[in-house]
Amino acid sequence: MAPAASVTLQDSLADARRLLAASEEGEVRKGMRICVEHNSPEAVEELLFVLRTTRDRGLSAAHYRDVAWEGLLLITDLYAKQVVEAELKNNKKSAPVRQWCAETLGLYGDNDFGDTLKKALGDKETRVRSAAARALGRLKYTPALKDLRKLVKNKDILLRTNAIEAMALIDPEANEDIY
Repeated sequence: MAPAASVTLQDSLADARRLLAASEEGEVRKGMRICVEHNSPEAVEELLFVLRTTRDRGLSAAHYRDVAWEGLLLITDLYAKQVVEAELKNNKKSAPVRQWCAETLGLYGDNDFGDTLKKALGDKETRVRSAAARALGRLKYTPALKDLRKLVKNKDILLRTNAIEAMALIDPEANEDIY
């Protein structure tokens, strides 16, 4: 019996890339699972590529983005998570991608992402600021309280609400005056 061929990281990620580009949801899910198994910066790049995609293929692009985002939430490697953080910082073209990255960083539950999320409170897009506020609340990131307080009087009701909720999660007693 011949020994099994060794599958390299690059070969496996090439399979994931091919599967993630498929029209069939089952295939896309297989590609996502390969990326999650790798739990690496390279695998996160593949998932982010799907998140950035706007072209429909069989199902709507949003459906495939949901599958990719589901995979991002399962990533546990710190360096892989930092790729998500870098996307939030560096993606100037897509507010939805920045929004999903902010949400993801909050769901990772790691305060090391707090400063990046705090900076995202200044994003030009309201939905990114809202996601950053929610994420900071989940993290209970105290250094963001002053910045969140500035958003309490914002004209956008969702942003205001997310800022108030974040402040309530971070330090409920200290922020009673805004409720």
